Amino acid sequence: MVKHMSMNVFTELIKWIDEKKVPYWEQYALDLIISGKGIAESEIKEMATFLLEDGGVIKKEATRPKLSALLKAVGTSAHQTSEKVRLKGISSTENINALVDDQKLEFGDQLTVIFGANGSGKSGYARLLANASFSRGDREVLPHVTTEGAESALKQAVFHIERNGEVEEVSFVEDEGCPHLRSFYVHDTVSILAQLTQENEFSFAPFGLGFLARLAEVSDMVGDQLEAQIDQWSKDREFEAKLEGSSEIRTTLETLSAGTDVPALSAKAVILPEEQRQKEAFQIKVAKLRARSVPEEIKKRSKQVEDLNTLLGQLRTMINGLGLPMARSIETDLVDLRKYQDQAKKLSVDQFKTTLFTQIGSEQWQRFISSAHALSKVERENPPYPEGGDYCLLCRQKLEKAAVELLQKYWKYLENDFRQQIRTIRSRLSAKREALQDTETICFAENTVAYRLIQKADEELFNRLKHFIQSAKDRKNELIRMIDLGKQVELTPLDGLPIPSVRAIIDPLNTQIAELQKTDPTKEITTLEGQLRLLNHREKMGQMITAVAAYVSDLKKASKAEQLKPNTAHISKIQGKLFETLVSAEYVKRFRDTLAELGNALPVRVHTKNNKGTTIKELCIYAGEYGPAKILSDGEKRIASLADFLTEVSLDPKAIGIALDDPVTSLDIEWKGTVANRLVKESQTRQTIIFTHDLHFRLC
Repeated sequence: MVKHMSMNVFTELIKWIDEKKVPYWEQYALDLIISGKGIAESEIKEMATFLLEDGGVIKKEATRPKLSALLKAVGTSAHQTSEKVRLKGISSTENINALVDDQKLEFGDQLTVIFGANGSGKSGYARLLANASFSRGDREVLPHVTTEGAESALKQAVFHIERNGEVEEVSFVEDEGCPHLRSFYVHDTVSILAQLTQENEFSFAPFGLGFLARLAEVSDMVGDQLEAQIDQWSKDREFEAKLEGSSEIRTTLETLSAGTDVPALSAKAVILPEEQRQKEAFQIKVAKLRARSVPEEIKKRSKQVEDLNTLLGQLRTMINGLGLPMARSIETDLVDLRKYQDQAKKLSVDQFKTTLFTQIGSEQWQRFISSAHALSKVERENPPYPEGGDYCLLCRQKLEKAAVELLQKYWKYLENDFRQQIRTIRSRLSAKREALQDTETICFAENTVAYRLIQKADEELFNRLKHFIQSAKDRKNELIRMIDLGKQVELTPLDGLPIPSVRAIIDPLNTQIAELQKTDPTKEITTLEGQLRLLNHREKMGQMITAVAAYVSDLKKASKAEQLKPNTAHISKIQGKLFETLVSAEYVKRFRDTLAELGNALPVRVHTKNNKGTTIKELCIYAGEYGPAKILSDGEKRIASLADFLTEVSLDPKAIGIALDDPVTSLDIEWKGTVANRLVKESQTRQTIIFTHDLHFRLC
């Protein structure tokens, strides 16, 4: 099947181009890919140009390159230039895993089995090979971690590769791969997890089919080039930035689009002679209106009214915060404070002092009499304890009259609320003092408009205001001092508040403002300036109309080009169809046959899908929603993974060899023998290298 694969691919591609009417730019891209010449950036731009020409976005050029590479490729064989490659050995290892430096490992042309105990370096060689060739397993090459400075030292090795009978040495370059070993396959334990739990892209494609993957890449590049061209066409030219102020023209220039009516815009850009004369007349009229100072007068008087109203508000705040109600409130609080202080003194703890005890009035004493009082209430609520004839709660002796009176004094001492009243009044006085401090009395400063205006307009009012504000300052200080001293002081009279006189100045100013507003030319100036601005913007647009028309033309191109953006779905579809015909069906068949060869027809199937010119495969279990990694035993997982690995290798006509690291771990004796026989058979077709520590497997 693989033998005639290339002829089928190219023949099918020609049919695909004819049936799907593949556009010229895409045919041109495929022609360049098949020719093997490589594709430069200039050719990507050329393809984008062809796309735009065929889409009617830009003018079509007379001549285009002739396409011939695909027709020539129809009779080409995939194997005409193939060469025989063998891996002969690995030497000069340095700082590679735990491998012995300068060690050399040689391989035969068919089967080579490297046997060694755990930790002898087998997996180190396998990872080195995996890093340089193709593997789904462990490709990480570690330094010799037990050696000082290994992390920063180079990892070195030399591959001895025979090509058509001649051996050459190729230096190992980490993570870059070796071109001659590109078709050398490596399998290890990590490969099992990748093959059973992940979707994997096929490692090869038939000769010619890989061109479709490259075509999908080129299609994306053409799409990027087209996007860049669209961005260039659509880039805002900011014509409106050259126009000051707003107008119908500026709005139009801000919202230019592919649908903009350029002829109508061009007509607006022409200023007729009568419009030019009208423009000059507007300029003269605006200049005359601006010569009048009405707006400035309105602004000046409005500022005077604003400052006078501010002064009125400040005066009201003073009288509210410093007036008679505040003074009387403070006096009342001070009288109450003294009253409660006197009463509290009469009921003070001093009345209980005696030379018999030292802790009278202490915290412990307070707790003692409080507890006794609480106990008395529990013992008897009504009549209250104690009365004549009662007994002591502590010593249980009958209380004499003096003892009853003493206990009753204790209870009265505990129940009085004079101290709480004192705290409440002091808190109130503190709040009033803070409010007095916040009352602003500096409000008639020389730098204010109100100060200068009243000084000039009404000298008597000016002096009254200064006197009132000074009185307010004195009253404020006196009220604060009254609170601080806790007694009444003589207060400065606070009368003669000149609010009506200030209003008498404000009212005429408001009348003047109203009269001035009737003759204010601001609205007329605004209207004339708008008309003048529109004419100026039309004139300036006339200077830009050629560039504006070109920009609208570019926007139309961008709008059309948006509909032409490449899509690779049809490429994925033909690639999937051809891959299914030439590879996938055969892959499934061979996978099943290989499973049978390995001694167990496991319930495993292969699922494939396509994406952007590549084919993805995935191993699945027939039954249920669980994957192979959860259903199969460890041994069955290894067999399924080996079957997948060997099937993929068998279908790759370029596969030169395989290497397997411990391929029979978790397998029983019978299965080890089956795997050994299958790998011996494989070595008859291609070079086979096996790393193992299993003695039984080695002797199979």
